[in-house]
Amino acid sequence: MNNEYWLLPAKVKWCRPQSADKFGKYGTQAYLTGEHLEKMRELQAEGVKNVIKKDEDGYYTNFSRPTQKVIRGKVVAFTPPEILDGRKPMPSGGYEPFKGNIGNGSDCVLKLWVYSHRVPNSDKTAKAIRWDAIRVDNLVPYERTDFTEAETKAVEGLDKAPSAVSTEPLW
Repeated sequence: MNNEYWLLPAKVKWCRPQSADKFGKYGTQAYLTGEHLEKMRELQAEGVKNVIKKDEDGYYTNFSRPTQKVIRGKVVAFTPPEILDGRKPMPSGGYEPFKGNIGNGSDCVLKLWVYSHRVPNSDKTAKAIRWDAIRVDNLVPYERTDFTEAETKAVEGLDKAPSAVSTEPLW
């Protein structure tokens, strides 16, 4: 079986490495260009089921990481993808952990595990991809604009409140 890591530089949208969706997956959309788009097409030919789609910003595919998966009859839990801040190198090497949300259009590098697996009820193998980590190199601030009326009312006034680390009284 061929298992490898793929480091994919890409612009991302809907990047949610900290919280799982209703299907129990952490996910992101990554925009593919040039050789990376070709590599994705090659991986699809080897059985990868990630679909390449196109919108006004280009070609993209969704990558995810489950919160848990049944492997050989046992439930295996997965931690969220690791998130590094590419703007903050550490003196000892590597990067500091990233804190916060990742906005649409941020430049990132995704670390993807490309692995082979047996096709159920068959002697064949296919490839699949699991999202392992992400490094944020150029952050576009996250701006939530889809508040419901109830959410808008709930957060009203927080933008004018002093910081919790401030010495000013809150009331």
